[in-house]
Amino acid sequence: DSTDWLATVDRFGIVSERAVLLDALTVIQNLAMPFTLEIEPPPDDVRSRAEALAREVGLPETSWTKPVADLDAAGWLRVRFGRAIALDPAILLLEHASARLGRERVAALGAEMRAVATGRGIALVAATADETFARAVAARVLTLEPATGRLREQRRRWF
Repeated sequence: DSTDWLATVDRFGIVSERAVLLDALTVIQNLAMPFTLEIEPPPDDVRSRAEALAREVGLPETSWTKPVADLDAAGWLRVRFGRAIALDPAILLLEHASARLGRERVAALGAEMRAVATGRGIALVAATADETFARAVAARVLTLEPATGRLREQRRRWF
């Protein structure tokens, strides 16, 4: 039934470009949306939760009152990440999360996401073509073999 379906869906957090951010709203308003639609302004308890999320995902306090449209690609990713973990999911799905990031930021942001997921006890699954991001965000990297559909473990290379 619909209650069971919603309980199942709530177990997943999804970080994807397809997760809509409201560009004209502030970072805090966007992070408040998983908790309430009363965001103009958010109630104090919701604002506190949104601010805690912003801190946890590494959004600087100076960005909290800015419209999301003013953020760079890393900021957008951090807001999407915050919204994905807001309701304490059991599983976090990342869909090409590093695609818009500058190469110099990929490894660090992947490691930060991994640390947050580990700290919260969230299983993390990332679909990515970015090996640097995959190695930063995950302890185990699998590659899909297109011809067979099998997953093959990528061993760490030692140079």
